[in-house]
Amino acid sequence: MSDITITLCNPQTGQSESIPVANSMTIGEVIEFSKALLGMSGNLIIAKDGKPLASTTQSLVQAGVANGDLLVVMSAAARRPAPAPVQAPAAASGGLDFSNLLGSSASAPAPAAGGLNFSNLLGAPSGNVENPSTVFYAGMNLQDAIE
Repeated sequence: MSDITITLCNPQTGQSESIPVANSMTIGEVIEFSKALLGMSGNLIIAKDGKPLASTTQSLVQAGVANGDLLVVMSAAARRPAPAPVQAPAAASGGLDFSNLLGSSASAPAPAAGGLNFSNLLGAPSGNVENPSTVFYAGMNLQDAIE
């Protein structure tokens, strides 16, 4: 019988406790420890590396728990499958479309040959505008302003 140190963590509160235990301790006994140490109640499950340790009669060593492992203790009701990631539709031209990045209401035309189009990024009107806005910075001289 050998001692190992495990860390029990409650993801709801962020509370964690590191404790030395015998590697022959069962998952069920660890759940009871968790209830006392983390102030949890109800039907609990323990997960290691994101996978639940299903059998409460299995010992820690049988479940693959080693010294220094982090075990997440959570309510069995709280365990839900993660939602599938949602992918945004690609721009019609196959490139990235930043036309509405800063709240511009007009949609910019698709860039030629699938390139990137930043012409409407700051809400500037489309077309050739020589100097769409005034720029000033501290220490600016007249020559810089004219250019």
